[in-house]
Amino acid sequence: MQAFRQAPPVFVESYTSLAGCPTAWPMAIGLCCDIQSRRRRGQAMNLFNRLPNSRTEPPGLERRVWRALPGVLALGTMLPAIYILLLHLLTLDSGEGMARKVEMSRYLATGAILFNWMIVMQAAILCAIVMVMKGHGYVADAYKLPDSPSPRQ
Repeated sequence: MQAFRQAPPVFVESYTSLAGCPTAWPMAIGLCCDIQSRRRRGQAMNLFNRLPNSRTEPPGLERRVWRALPGVLALGTMLPAIYILLLHLLTLDSGEGMARKVEMSRYLATGAILFNWMIVMQAAILCAIVMVMKGHGYVADAYKLPDSPSPRQ
């Protein structure tokens, strides 16, 4: 097992130090405008400080769903597209009434394809969230509070 080495924390001493930064919001959340200068001084922030006793959970249903998503996306896109293609080829010489039904079928197939894409995207986001949550635990960098150690009353 590797020894756990924690990077030194990056502190923002006060909000007055934000005035010299061209973009103030990265400093407010602990990021640095000039990362290279902090690395030279040995104050670089390590983004991935793994907790020493954290463990991962075994993969479950989310991995099976994640692996099935490309097939569901391809199948859900191709079936309505093939249906519309065959419908157009079979009704080339039909009248005006059939052309309206074909046009309505095209709109329904387009809606089915877009619905399938949305469902697959939502399932992918959910699977990614579960996979990240089942991974190792990480500790955030320390942030020195500007007031006293005890809360104000």
